[in-house]
Amino acid sequence: MSILYEADLRIQRASEHLTELEIELLRFERVKFVEILTGLPEEDPRAKEEDAKFWEWMRRNKPEPRVPSRARILIGEVAYNLVAALDYLIFVLTRFDSGAEQDGTQFPVCKCKKFFERGRNTMLKGMSDEHVALIERLQPYNGCTWIKRLKEISNLDKHRQLVRAQATALNVNGSDANAPRETAKEARVRRRAKLPKPPVKIYFGDSLVVTFDDGSPIIKTLEILKSQVSDVFIQFKPIFDP
Repeated sequence: MSILYEADLRIQRASEHLTELEIELLRFERVKFVEILTGLPEEDPRAKEEDAKFWEWMRRNKPEPRVPSRARILIGEVAYNLVAALDYLIFVLTRFDSGAEQDGTQFPVCKCKKFFERGRNTMLKGMSDEHVALIERLQPYNGCTWIKRLKEISNLDKHRQLVRAQATALNVNGSDANAPRETAKEARVRRRAKLPKPPVKIYFGDSLVVTFDDGSPIIKTLEILKSQVSDVFIQFKPIFDP
């Protein structure tokens, strides 16, 4: 059994939660349509009046989309398992280097070198200078932005609130393909009789896209973070399995 077996399980669990989350969001990100019938010709002054009434109704009755709580929880669980995998990597490294288990170790995420050096003898207690240097390369102050993003998502879920996500409304409209079409002959007869156009089914609605509060796509962002964590383990595994 690999010495990093438990960390691998954490990454695997993050993948499972990510799949659950994608299914949950697909159920939520569905197109909702409101069907209306319009039949007044464009030149009829009542057409604009009816159109204005419709959009006023849409404005008043459009429900505010609420992202399901289960989706928010799954986002946090993906982030938590990825962070836990990195913490376990530090635990194994410090034990490997020092020959004994060290208490209070964790993967540091520091915005400046001063904070990293301050935690050198606590979070990385017992780790060799060579391996500390490898961990330092993965710090935000050295340009590793993804680790900062992962920590932000995880901290929001654990300490402040469920991960913030928003539903962005996208206007969608179109005519019903199954609506009966007026033939050329019928159109000529209608115009001669000075009759209005026949009703045509028109759909208006919103397609909901769930994103993080900065607008970044949730699934793609988490997939990138999982890939980055996996790459870290690929980098460190030769230390234990030369």
